[in-house]
Amino acid sequence: MVLTPHELQHIAQLAHLSLSPDEINTYLPQIESILSHMNDLQQVDVPSQGASDGLPSAILRDDEPLAHPDFSPQSQAPQWEGGFVVPRLS
Repeated sequence: MVLTPHELQHIAQLAHLSLSPDEINTYLPQIESILSHMNDLQQVDVPSQGASDGLPSAILRDDEPLAHPDFSPQSQAPQWEGGFVVPRLS
């Protein structure tokens, strides 16, 4: 994909970036290279598979909550009087 300096400047403005002409000249070939690699990846034929196809089932476990100690706000507060007690700032 060929990207013009004007298009790169427009993309930079959309991202709230200000690029100098030197930065545009530096970044333009780099971004074109990245876009070229992305285009190559789009051409790869990948068979459609589910997310876990090909994974051994032994590594998967049931999704169950783990038992944890009491994490209520009262148990975590150094002082609790109907709410957190915070020292007054002077």
